[in-house]
Amino acid sequence: MADSAHNSRSFRLILSTALVLALQGCASLSKDECVTADWYSIGYEDGLHGKQADQIANHRKSCAKHGVTADLALYNEGRDAGLERFCEPRNGYRLGRAGSG
Repeated sequence: MADSAHNSRSFRLILSTALVLALQGCASLSKDECVTADWYSIGYEDGLHGKQADQIANHRKSCAKHGVTADLALYNEGRDAGLERFCEPRNGYRLGRAGSG
């Protein structure tokens, strides 16, 4: 009986920890990243990695929690530049060989 209670407690602790970590993973940017944000660079990195256009919504939501407003024009300018690199044939070939769509 004592082992059952211990196992149940351990399971709840593991489940709680996993839930906290999962919720932390929802924020696209941390408070420090929002406060010091270089929106062109953030957009560039997102474009370079082929992130969808709606990724900015995740960033805006994360930063709004810290009173920071995203610069949409700079983000889009950077994302467009990153997408130019992402969409190069060599990168498409590399991603295709790795099994990506």
